Amino acid sequence: MIKVGIRFRLTASIIVAVVIITTIMVGYFSIHNRRTDKKNAFDLIDNTCGKISSEISGQLNIDLGRVRSLSTVYEAYQSLTPADIDSRLFPVLTKSMQDNPHFLAYWISFELSALDPAYQNTSGRKTWIVDRLSGTLEQRYEYRGMNNQPESPQYLDIKKSRCETLMDPYLYKPKDYGLKLDQILETTLGVPIIHKDKVIGLAGIDFSVRDFETIIKQKTTQPGLKTLLISSNGTLVASSGNDTIGKNLADSNIFGESTQRILDQIVKGDKFSNLTIFPDGLDYYFSFNPVRIGTSDKTWAVCIVTPVAEVLKDANTIFKVSLFIGLLGMVFMGILVYFLITPMIKPVKQTTNALDSLSQGHFGNIQKLESHSRHELGIMGGSVNRIQDRFKAIAEFAQNIGKGHIDTVYPFDTENDM
Repeated sequence: MIKVGIRFRLTASIIVAVVIITTIMVGYFSIHNRRTDKKNAFDLIDNTCGKISSEISGQLNIDLGRVRSLSTVYEAYQSLTPADIDSRLFPVLTKSMQDNPHFLAYWISFELSALDPAYQNTSGRKTWIVDRLSGTLEQRYEYRGMNNQPESPQYLDIKKSRCETLMDPYLYKPKDYGLKLDQILETTLGVPIIHKDKVIGLAGIDFSVRDFETIIKQKTTQPGLKTLLISSNGTLVASSGNDTIGKNLADSNIFGESTQRILDQIVKGDKFSNLTIFPDGLDYYFSFNPVRIGTSDKTWAVCIVTPVAEVLKDANTIFKVSLFIGLLGMVFMGILVYFLITPMIKPVKQTTNALDSLSQGHFGNIQKLESHSRHELGIMGGSVNRIQDRFKAIAEFAQNIGKGHIDTVYPFDTENDM
């Protein structure tokens, strides 16, 4: 059996206790800090998502207000001739286009039956348009839904819902109109024109979705975050990353198996966040905040996506630093304990050796113990020294008697002697 000294036992006991206490403390505070940092990071992401959503909603509602003001002109124009309407509408539309350079087109349409009581067909609209697709502002008007041609589904939906709308993005190809421009991903803000509780027309603006990408990239400043703007039908409208704009989420597989559930919640206009495993096998945190405009029953959504590892990056760094400090503290504590215990163990070992020698009858060659200290170890050393002196004197007394010196005086005379 291995003989273990008291120094080792005391040192090991104290170090083990320190290790256990330090481990519990470091573990508790590390776990607590990780949870707190994780919650704070997620809250920051949610707040950032909400701010971006509010800014986009605010910009859209400002533009919606301009369209609303145009939708109220029917009362003033219904009694005018077509030529008079042209002469009044085009300047209004042109001025608005000049004041709002992000508009691609500003337009208003009235059903022909609302302009001419003698018009007998139930379909047919005249639309006044000012656009800048050719680089300069151009005015024109078009007739739509004429000669029993089907009306656009979008107009029929608005006529049925009677709600303002933010249309899902669509590709507009100016080349179809003889313009040498690339296709544009744009959207439309529309406001129904209602007269005597009946939808008789529609006013709206067309604009590029690039404006949203500018807002998103300006607001996404935190490293590791990616911000997306998604329309109600799942089209990726804008991204702070390198994702393909105009592609549907169902085809891009950005959210993996969670895609359909996310699309359903966007349609509902929910604000939500969750942790999920993406196709790359990593844990991600995503936060969604709806983008609402006017009375529209369609909502878009701003989404911020970030790897959980990125969220916990600072927390992991703090954990590693805490662990290093804890280990360093334990090493320092071990060294400190060693130097504190050594002067305490020395008199104990000397006392043990002295008592062992006394038990074997070696009274003359025992080294005196240090007994200057007033604590328990010093008192114990002094007691052992006195016992040693007493045993030595008694041994010499016995030797003298044994040699026949019977007149030798017993060296001690106390009331406790027998």
